[in-house]
Amino acid sequence: MISKYKSSNCTEYYITIEPTTMSLFFEEQFESLLSNYENCCQAAGIDKTSNIYIKIYLSDITNQFDLVKNYFDDKGIMYFIVGQAPASGLKVAIEAYHILPNEGQLQKDYNNNKLSFKHNHFVTHIGELIAKDTKIYSNSYNQTSEIFNCFMSELSKYHCTLLDNVERVWFYIRDIDNNYQGLVDARNNCFDENGLTSETHYIASTGIEGAYCIGSNLVLMNYKFTENLLPEQFHYMSAVDSLCPTHMYNVAFERGTKIIYGDCSHYYISGTASIDAMGNILYENNVLKQTERAINNIDDLLKASDASLKDLKLMLIYLRDFSDYNNVNRYIKENFGESIPYLILKAPVCRPGWLIEIEGIAINHYSNCKFPNFYQ
Repeated sequence: MISKYKSSNCTEYYITIEPTTMSLFFEEQFESLLSNYENCCQAAGIDKTSNIYIKIYLSDITNQFDLVKNYFDDKGIMYFIVGQAPASGLKVAIEAYHILPNEGQLQKDYNNNKLSFKHNHFVTHIGELIAKDTKIYSNSYNQTSEIFNCFMSELSKYHCTLLDNVERVWFYIRDIDNNYQGLVDARNNCFDENGLTSETHYIASTGIEGAYCIGSNLVLMNYKFTENLLPEQFHYMSAVDSLCPTHMYNVAFERGTKIIYGDCSHYYISGTASIDAMGNILYENNVLKQTERAINNIDDLLKASDASLKDLKLMLIYLRDFSDYNNVNRYIKENFGESIPYLILKAPVCRPGWLIEIEGIAINHYSNCKFPNFYQ
């Protein structure tokens, strides 16, 4: 599935692809996936050089990682590999993001599993971080602390800060039911030390079950930050009549972040679940009602920030239980059709009572002429 948004000087594309074969062999599913992705790009007229990143989701990262890494290593493409099984029962799926300029080629630099790309006078950096020495950093608290230390060093290279430049992070936690609290405590401490509070702002984030290829790495972080953004370009999304601020249950992330440009706005919706304005879990043990509530919460977040569900360009849907896939997939198709690329992944959420969590990216024409355009 593919969505696109055309702004003044470029077109942005989000793509989700799964194999079209249920072969027992991973290699055959992976080949089918790559063929489907290439055909999708060709049909849409998307040049390969426009790729910003590919994120590959694997059902058995320990055994599948090397094959995927070997394929992408010489392609000059920013790629992420995450141990999250497609809930469809397939072995692999991908999410991809492209920016196709109206003229010329995208200026980008890929190095050491980090991509930097220039758009107008902005430079955006995306990458991933893990704790380097899991013997020293042996638990989720210490690993998260080390990841943030590395991230702060990375930001400082570009005269950026957590407070002023970070748009979005993703945390993948092995055995989330046991390791999530360590991440929360380390993140809270890091934010406190760097001036991020409920009175200033936090960062849009998803914290979800996911695995790196090495079992001793309990936490994996993906990130996105941008040089030269003005503080006034950031709008932190909320809908307090529908879902509570996160600090009410002692976690530190924003419900969503909106970045306003001179010709469009980008919306990064954090992982959103079936929750009410007091932080209570709604519709326990009913995955369809939880799906409906999560989508309504996202709708309310978007409406409060000059957008709507029609502006969504990508959804990632996380399920605690594989067996809920068919019912949730049917619900999404009935309510969204083919308008939004999405993947449904097997990934328990940080609170066991949440059967589903949904994150998304939206783009629309909301703009402010006092800011530079997104591209050129």
